[in-house]
Amino acid sequence: MRPPVNPDACQGCAALRPWKGLRYLGGDGYGYCHTTSTKGRFIVDAHGHRVRLAGVNWYGASEDSGVPTGLDHTKRDTLAGLIAAQGFNRPLIICEGLNYAGDLTGVAHHPVQLAQPGKVVYSMHDYSWSSHQGENQAAYNNHMRTKGGYLLASNTAPVWIGEFGDDASAVTPHTTTTAPSEWRDYILAWLNDQDVDWCWWALNPSHNKSTVPGNPAKVVHHQDEVETFGLLTPDWSDVGHPAAMTALKAIIPPRTGPGAGVMSHP
Repeated sequence: MRPPVNPDACQGCAALRPWKGLRYLGGDGYGYCHTTSTKGRFIVDAHGHRVRLAGVNWYGASEDSGVPTGLDHTKRDTLAGLIAAQGFNRPLIICEGLNYAGDLTGVAHHPVQLAQPGKVVYSMHDYSWSSHQGENQAAYNNHMRTKGGYLLASNTAPVWIGEFGDDASAVTPHTTTTAPSEWRDYILAWLNDQDVDWCWWALNPSHNKSTVPGNPAKVVHHQDEVETFGLLTPDWSDVGHPAAMTALKAIIPPRTGPGAGVMSHP
C-alpha cells in the first residue's frame, strides 16, 4: 500500500475555486489565456491573437473512486504545474460530434447558436480504430476534412480534436526523411498541416479500479493497471515518454491566424 497524500488547502476546496496552477506562463512564451473567444476557424485572446488550444486528458472521475487518478500520488497543484510546464492549456464552450464524437457533418445544417456569438468550439475524437482501416495519408486527410475539417476550410468555427492517443512508447517526433506510414503518423501530420487544436489521451500512467455500472463484479480496469497511452511516469512525478512529449510539443505553437508567432502566450 502507498502512503496517502494529504490534501493541501487548495486541493481540499477543488470544487470551489479555479486551480492556481493554471495561471502558469511558460518560459518558452506559452501558457494560459482565460479571456478567449472564436474568430472564424481560430480561437483568439482578448487582443485578437491566435490561441492554440493544446491539452492532455486527465481522467478518473468516471472510475469507481469517483476522483481523478493520481491524487493518491501527488497534490493537485503540483500535478497542475507539471501539466502547465509542458505547454498545455484550456478555454470555451465545447460541442462534441456524434458517433463517439467522430462526426461533425451535421453542423453544416444545424450549427450550435448561442446568445453570445464567438464562443463555440466543435470537438472530434479520433483513434486508430475510428474507421481508418486501409487509409494512406491522402485518404486520412480526406476523411478528416469530410467529418469535421470542412469547418476549418470554410472558416466557420474552430475544430478541436478533444481526444486522440496511441501507445505513448511508440510515438516519435516527425522527421522529413520518414514518410507517414500509420495512423499516429497521419494524425500528427494532419494536425500540423491544418494547424488544428488538440488534446492528447492521456495524462494518466495508470488506472484506478473501474467496473461496469450496476455490475461491480465485472472489472473494466484493475487498480494501478498500466495506461499505455499515458504520458507520465508511474509515480506521476515527471514525463515518462520524452519522445512522445517532444512530438506533441512540436505542434503546440500555432502557425497561422491573427498574431500567430508574435503573442506572449499560446
